[in-house]
Amino acid sequence: MEGFGSLGSEPLMADGDYSTSWATPSAYGEATLEPNRRLFIDLGAVFPLDRIQIMYVVTQASGPFPDYVMNVSDGARAPDGTLAWTAVAAQGTSAINTALRESYASGRATATGEQVSVYQAFPFPLTRVRYFQLDYQVQVYYGCAGVGCSATIREVQFYGKGFLPEVILDSEIIELGSRPRTLATVDWDADIPEGTQLRVRTRTGNQLHREIHYFTKAGAEVSEAQYRKLLSFQRGDSLVSFVPGSDWSPWSQYLQKSGDPITSPSPRRYLMIQAGLLSAQSGEAVQLRRLAVRLEAPLASELVGEVSPSRIEHTGSSQTLTMYLRPTLEAGDPGFDRLLLTAPPGSPLRVLGLQLGSEEALRTSAAHRLDPSEYGVVPTGPDSLWIVLPRTVDRDEIVALDFSAVLYSASNVFGISAGLGEGSDTVWQSAGAGEATSLGAGSSLNVLAPFAERILRDTRIFPNPFTPNQDGVNEVQTCEFSVFKISGEKPLFLEIYDLSGKRLRRVEELAVNPVGLQRLEWDGLDQRGALVPPGLYLCHFGLEVDNERRTGTTATRVVSVAY
Repeated sequence: MEGFGSLGSEPLMADGDYSTSWATPSAYGEATLEPNRRLFIDLGAVFPLDRIQIMYVVTQASGPFPDYVMNVSDGARAPDGTLAWTAVAAQGTSAINTALRESYASGRATATGEQVSVYQAFPFPLTRVRYFQLDYQVQVYYGCAGVGCSATIREVQFYGKGFLPEVILDSEIIELGSRPRTLATVDWDADIPEGTQLRVRTRTGNQLHREIHYFTKAGAEVSEAQYRKLLSFQRGDSLVSFVPGSDWSPWSQYLQKSGDPITSPSPRRYLMIQAGLLSAQSGEAVQLRRLAVRLEAPLASELVGEVSPSRIEHTGSSQTLTMYLRPTLEAGDPGFDRLLLTAPPGSPLRVLGLQLGSEEALRTSAAHRLDPSEYGVVPTGPDSLWIVLPRTVDRDEIVALDFSAVLYSASNVFGISAGLGEGSDTVWQSAGAGEATSLGAGSSLNVLAPFAERILRDTRIFPNPFTPNQDGVNEVQTCEFSVFKISGEKPLFLEIYDLSGKRLRRVEELAVNPVGLQRLEWDGLDQRGALVPPGLYLCHFGLEVDNERRTGTTATRVVSVAY
C-alpha cells in the first residue's frame, strides 16, 4: 500500500478493525500546488471482483471528503508501459456535503467535532483485479486554513466471487535418497474443464544452500549482525531453511499430459514440482486430486550433452547442428537404445545423420554412420525427435546426431534424453549440459543467435483472392507469419477492415509459446456471422505485447474476396 498522508499507517484501512484508520489531507483553506493525490493498493494476486466498499469519517472541522475515482487494473500495460487502468466508480463532494449538512441540521453531528460516518458500496461487472488505485483531489474549504484538514478512511473492502485466474503451487524440496534415481514420468489425476489449464513442470539438483533467518522478540526479521547486537531478552527465534543450490536446473518446459517423461536432468538427489492452475472463466477451475512421480534406476551413471555450434548467424532459416551425447556406464547400468531430442517451442527439427563411435573415431571419420534404414523415427511434435537405435550404446561410444533446426530466438535451449524400453514402459534419463566431446565448439545445450530486428517476419497470405462460396475450394484464407524473440503467453490476432477503416472481424488465439511459424484463418465472415461482399479488404495481423513501443509486432496486407 502506498498513500499520501500518514505514511506507514495505510494498512490500518485493510485490517478489518473499524476503530483504526488512515488519515489523508482532504482540504486546505486555499488552493494547493499538489491537489491531485492517490492511494495505491497491490492485492498480491489477480482476483475476480464485483464490488468495492469504502468507509470513512468526516466532521465539519475536517471539511469535505475529496472527489475521487476508483480505478482497477489486472496488470496489463498501457502503450507507454504503465499499468492500464479501468474506472469502476467515481464520487464527487456534493453528495457527501449534502449528507454532512443534513447531519448537522438534524443534530446528529455538531461543529464541536462529532463525526459523520459515510459508507459507500460500488458494484460493477465481474472484473479481474490485481491493483486498486483511488485518485482523489484535495478541496478548497474555508474552515481548513493553516495546516489543512484531514479525513480518515476506516476501511476499504473488496468483494468478488469465483475462482482465481491463476494459482501456482510449488512443492517443498523432495529428497530422492542418497543414491540418485532417474525421474521417469509425472502422472496426475485431475478434472480440467474447458477454459482451464493445468501446467506441470519440474526442476532438479544435487546441492542445497542453507539459510538462517533471524527474528526479534516482536517478530521482525533482522540481519545476523543486528541479531548479535540484541540483548538476550530482545532476541526471538532463528529459523534454518534450505533452498536450491547453484547446480539446480531451471524450471523445465511444461508437460503436455499426464504420463509425459520428465525432461529435467536426472539422476539427481533433489526434485521440485510446480503445478499451475489457470482459469479463463471465474466459474470454472482445475481440480487436482493427485500428482505422482515415477522413479527408475538410472540407465547410465552420467549423461552429458552438448550441441554444436553454440552460435549461429541467422534466425528464421534452416541451420545444421550436431548433438553429442556421452554416457558414463558402470557395472549394472542397463544403457539405452532410444534418443529424444527436444528443441525450443516452435522450432521444427529434421534428422540429417547419426553416428556411433569413440571420440577418436568421430574425429577421423571412422565412426559407424548409421543408414536411415538402421534406425527408426517415432512420430512426435515438430519440435522434437524420437529416435530408436538398432542396439544399446556401448560403454566407450559417443552418439553424434546431425539435425536441422529453424531457430527464432536469441537464446535456444535444446534437450537430449536417453531411453530404454517399449511404448509407455520406456524409461527416460535426461542429460546435463557439459563438454561431451572436444569436437564441438562449446559445452552447453544452448545455441545463441543474433537478435532479430523485427518480431514479425516472413508474412504470407494464401490463397489471395479466396472464394468462400461453399463450393469446397479456397473457402478459407490463411495468414502465416514467423514470430521471433518473444517468450511467454501472447495473444495472436487477425483483424479484417473494409477500405473505409471499419473493422468487420477479429480472430484471436492465445499462443502459449508464440515463437516460430504461426497461422490464423479467416472464413470470409464478419463478426455477426454474415458473409462479406466481394471486394478488397485490409488484413491487420500479428501479436499483442505488453509494451506497444516495441515495433514490428504487426503487419497489414490487402486481401481479396471473390465469388
